[in-house]
Amino acid sequence: MTDMSSELTLQTKLRIRNELGRALLGEFLGTFVLVLTIACVCAQAIIPKPALNQTIGVNLGVGLGIAFGVAICAKISGGHINPAVSLMFLSFKQLAPIRFALYSLVQLLGAFFGA
Repeated sequence: MTDMSSELTLQTKLRIRNELGRALLGEFLGTFVLVLTIACVCAQAIIPKPALNQTIGVNLGVGLGIAFGVAICAKISGGHINPAVSLMFLSFKQLAPIRFALYSLVQLLGAFFGA
């Protein structure tokens, strides 16, 4: 029988131990999912040229995109997923200036790759 403490699981091998690194990755993925979801929903609504008042799917899709994006990174970094939200936290002195700069950078990168 093998000893469970000696086995390395995939989770322990891939775990990011740096708290800032986890927060930045969470912000990147949250913003990526948000922008990708919104782009896909808008493309799905525009391509078939829907009749007027048939775009409720866009509203639901954007809302779900925001919910999924925040859910991805809420526990890790606070779920900002937008540089404006990070700026608000900075203005209330709840976020350090260096963290604001890094959060904004990875949010812009996440949005770029999501688009």
